[in-house]
Amino acid sequence: HLYSLLCRIAMENQLTANTAVSPFVSEVLEYLNEHFIENPTEEAIAKALYVSRDKLRKIFKNEMNIPLGKYIDNMLLFHKS
Repeated sequence: HLYSLLCRIAMENQLTANTAVSPFVSEVLEYLNEHFIENPTEEAIAKALYVSRDKLRKIFKNEMNIPLGKYIDNMLLFHKS
């Protein structure tokens, strides 16, 4: 439970610390929020946004300061608890 709590705090801090993101990253975040119940993958997000997985990962990491895969893992933990 402690790990879950720490993930929740990290997610909340991450979301509030990055209020100014590009329209592209906003689309990624919107996709994740709309599809979290489906356990979204980087590949699915890239396909939905018509971009390569590598480009998606690079842009997301540069703007959010967290790898996309880690963000997805944290998001899923946050929504589970």
